[in-house]
Amino acid sequence: MTHDLLVNLLDTWGLTVERVVIHSLKNSTFYAVLTVTMGEIKKEIDARSSDAIAIALRAHCPIWVMEEVILEASIPVDQDADEEERRAFREFLADITPSDLVKRGTRDSN
Repeated sequence: MTHDLLVNLLDTWGLTVERVVIHSLKNSTFYAVLTVTMGEIKKEIDARSSDAIAIALRAHCPIWVMEEVILEASIPVDQDADEEERRAFREFLADITPSDLVKRGTRDSN
């Protein structure tokens, strides 16, 4: 896999992936940077977030996500609606039998 090859190349050349930072979200696309070090020299390399995460996992380095990105990407939760949905589903399950599932799963032959 390409990510394995890149991590092997970095190791061979004495470079270390220090961390990955997912720093922004624009038009439904996440943007990230890899922080790579060689001794005292530190460089940041732009990368697709999916590639950066794959490399970070293979290099065993931390993955950071900026708080603004988390807030922007989060889906608001309506706890009252969720609880109502859970209650309705529990009621549905309480009233159903296995034979009801078989009846509902068959097609009408007419």
